[in-house]
Amino acid sequence: MNDDKPSERYKALSIISIVLGSLALLTSWIPFVNNGSAVIGVIALILGIIALLINLKRKKILSIIGTVLSILSIVVVIATQATYSSVIEHATNHSSKGTVANTEKDTSTEKEESKKNILTVDYKDYEVKSVKTYNINYQNTDWAGTDIKIDSAKVYKLDKTYTINTVSDGDMNVNGFIELNMSVTPQRDINIYPTQATGIFNNGEQHDASSETSWDGEIAKGATKSGKVIIPITNLESDSSISSLRLKFSANYDTDDYNDDNSDHDYDVTINLAN
Repeated sequence: MNDDKPSERYKALSIISIVLGSLALLTSWIPFVNNGSAVIGVIALILGIIALLINLKRKKILSIIGTVLSILSIVVVIATQATYSSVIEHATNHSSKGTVANTEKDTSTEKEESKKNILTVDYKDYEVKSVKTYNINYQNTDWAGTDIKIDSAKVYKLDKTYTINTVSDGDMNVNGFIELNMSVTPQRDINIYPTQATGIFNNGEQHDASSETSWDGEIAKGATKSGKVIIPITNLESDSSISSLRLKFSANYDTDDYNDDNSDHDYDVTINLAN
């Protein structure tokens, strides 16, 4: 009876070692899961060794099988984790290098774009070759207490000739624009339309202003509205070749007095550009 107890313990430990070793070997190639496989493999190895020690005088086939399976599972876990670590490291390095390259390319593109001077008129972009800014101190309060100020002008020489479509002139080839910064403050409710102005330049050109970005129209008493008036130029030699601009636009206010001849007004403004 006493001889049977070691044999039973040997068989039990050997079978457990085989079961755990087989389980560890089957899952040893699965990432993350094989962390547990390694633990199970170590346990199976310990049980297999114990089974060998308590059964030195008998056949050791079962314990040897359990021991071998556990050793194989541990070896596979180590090899698999080393392989996956290498793959992940390679992918990370490759991704990092790619990101740096793309960032450098994007940064370079942004620098190139930042060098370009872009003027947007009627929702269309124009590349500008050069631009000159003129400080203007123009003020007009001649009509209905309305205070009109023009504080600056910019003349844009475009990098090439562009074709634009206008309401009054249809398709027109332009190579420049003039931009006026204007504000209007009335002392009564008025209607005024500087963004629909006609511009006459000292080079003999006459063109209507862009009106798609209008900011004028009805302006209430005491309020101030400001914005830009942009007029195209078809034959601009340089950003300093325009010396004067004549600006014509209309205004009016509502009245019940039929004898009020002042309710409608036409502005005729001449602006000198000092070089």
